[in-house]
Amino acid sequence: MQPRIEMITEAHSRSAARGPSRAVRAASPATRVLLLAAQARHSVAAAAIAAGADGLVTKDMSSQQVVAAIHAAVAGRRVIAMGSDTSVEQVQLAMLSGREREVLGLLARGRSTRRIAWDWQVAESTVRSHVQNLLGKLDVHCKLEAAAFAWEHGIVAAAGSTLQQSREAMGRR
Repeated sequence: MQPRIEMITEAHSRSAARGPSRAVRAASPATRVLLLAAQARHSVAAAAIAAGADGLVTKDMSSQQVVAAIHAAVAGRRVIAMGSDTSVEQVQLAMLSGREREVLGLLARGRSTRRIAWDWQVAESTVRSHVQNLLGKLDVHCKLEAAAFAWEHGIVAAAGSTLQQSREAMGRR
C-alpha cells in the first residue's frame, strides 16, 4: 500500500527540494507531496513546486489549516500556504523566466506560436519549448488556459509592448 500524502520538512529538502520530492514521485507517482517549511519564502515555494511538490505549508499554521492543506493536496489541488498576502499564482508567476512571461503575454493577445517565432526570427520549436515550460509552471493544460491565466492576473497589461520591446532589443522594427 502506498501513502496518499508525504510531508517533507524543509530540513530534509535542503538539496533544493528536488531530491525528496522526485524520489517520492519515482517510488509512488500517486502520492502527493507537501513541503513543511519553517518560514514562508517565495524561493522555497518556487523550488518545491518546480521539484514536483504539490504544495507548501508553514510550521506556524494551525493544525486545522494543515489538515485542510493535506485534504486539498490529496484532492489534487496545489496548496501554497504562505500567509494572506501570497497566492499560488504569485509563486507560479515568479517561476517564469522573462522570455516565458513574454510568450505568455503574446499568447494572451492572440499570437500563434508560428507568429511569435517569425517575429523573433527563431525556430518554432524554440517557442514551443517556452510554451511547454510555462504551461507546466502555471499548472495549466493548454495555451487557452494560459491566456486566461494571463488576463486574470494582469500579465497582458504588463506585456502590452512586449513584441515592440523584443524587436527593438534585437535591432528590428
